[in-house]
Amino acid sequence: MDELRRLQLAAALHESLLFVLRPARAAASTSPARLRLHVTSSQDDRSQMEIRIIKRRGPTLVTPVQVPAMSERMQAMLHASRMRNARRATARQHAPIEDVFEDGTIIRLDFDPERRRHGAMAPA
Repeated sequence: MDELRRLQLAAALHESLLFVLRPARAAASTSPARLRLHVTSSQDDRSQMEIRIIKRRGPTLVTPVQVPAMSERMQAMLHASRMRNARRATARQHAPIEDVFEDGTIIRLDFDPERRRHGAMAPA
């Protein structure tokens, strides 16, 4: 409890936001925080987060607040990242190895499957 008060004072002194994450079992204990939230995945819809307000200024809010777990932009970025990784993995599996010389091996990688299908190689 003393540590939380010191953190709160330090944040106020530096005019900064402070987020302290604690286990769910700490919800019943007291805290000097002005706002206390309990955030979980929604049981009804996994794409939503359920936020229960444990402590706030003003009247108690009985009903939990539902918010999206990820914004549309974040979902698009994660999808694009998965697609890039899949393309890279496919390219590594199909990359040709060419020309072995006495003083070493030269490897030319063709990451463009369309060019490879038509017999053209990427420039080395």
